[in-house]
Amino acid sequence: MGKSRFNLEISDPYGFNNTYALLIKKEKAKQLSISNISDLKSHPALRLGLSHEFLKRQDGWGILSAFYGLLQKPTALEHGLAYQAILEDNIDVMDAYSTDGEINRYDLLLLEDDRNFFPDYQAVSFYQSSLPPEAKKALAKLSGALSAVEMQELNALALFEKKGHRQIAHDFLVNKKIISEIAVVGGSEWGEIWDKTWEHLKLTSLSLLAAMLLALPLGTFLYRNPKFSNSILYAAGIMQTIPSIALLALMIPLLGIGMLPALIALFLYALLPILRNTVIGLVSVDPQLKKVASAIGLNDWQRLKQVELPLAMPSILAGIRTAAVITVGTATLAAFIGAGGLGEFIVTGLALNNTNLILKGAIPSAVLAVLIELLFEGIERILIPRHLRQNI
Repeated sequence: MGKSRFNLEISDPYGFNNTYALLIKKEKAKQLSISNISDLKSHPALRLGLSHEFLKRQDGWGILSAFYGLLQKPTALEHGLAYQAILEDNIDVMDAYSTDGEINRYDLLLLEDDRNFFPDYQAVSFYQSSLPPEAKKALAKLSGALSAVEMQELNALALFEKKGHRQIAHDFLVNKKIISEIAVVGGSEWGEIWDKTWEHLKLTSLSLLAAMLLALPLGTFLYRNPKFSNSILYAAGIMQTIPSIALLALMIPLLGIGMLPALIALFLYALLPILRNTVIGLVSVDPQLKKVASAIGLNDWQRLKQVELPLAMPSILAGIRTAAVITVGTATLAAFIGAGGLGEFIVTGLALNNTNLILKGAIPSAVLAVLIELLFEGIERILIPRHLRQNI
């Protein structure tokens, strides 16, 4: 057990080496007489589908291909989707972890690293030094308890059996006599979906509310002071050009992980549609109506409140509606930085190549987007006279 300079302790290895590996169908490997990575050199026409991470790592494809003299030009592919691609013969070789549960189930061959390129990737835990002694003692019981074969079997259970991760871990620990038989504490599947949906709603509603609180008065200010309009709208537009996953990643060094950085990123994404539609709606009000309002004695504030804002309301609500739907979809990515929500199912499903898990997050997210559309349609019917409603 070791200690790091960040006041973290490192457990002893758990017993398995979760190294990188290259996979090929056993049938194709037999046909081409391929059993190790060196053999790939003789088949430059093979189609490789490699994960983005593996392509860019220092111990990934760039160095590996030079080390083995491989000439193939790989295609970047999400790891979870690569299994489907290799099964459907869209690619011939993919990267993987040596303990992936799909390897044996899909009859794939793990190519031998015959020149020992990859170092050992021993599985350990990092934890705060302040962790209670009882927890440290429990972690110590896992030292050397898991072989690579056992880890692969557990991963296969998680992928292909209708058991939760918690139940799988519990059964393994009981079989190893690391813990005694106890009931697994956990809610129902529907309860878990509801909890993640509620987290998703909180992320969406709080970020949307914050965007409205800033964009509506700011849009009104820009309408009254058009000399600032272009520069501020351009600045807000720049936020929309940053890919959502990149914007979330940029928040990590500034604010860490969790709900706060996700809320700020979603707030920035929701800002432009509301701000732009507020300005456009107010600018688009018929100038003749503004003159009439001034002619009957309304001051600037009264004209804004009683004439311009009501007439601009269809455009403003359209902007809020657009921002809400964008936020619901983008909030699924918040799971990448630990903010929870329905994206947790999608991220986990992609990592495990589990379509059911992906759908468990994607379907409720789509339903939420539809419900939000219906909600705003009802709000428009209440707030906007029939002759002003947008028929889209």
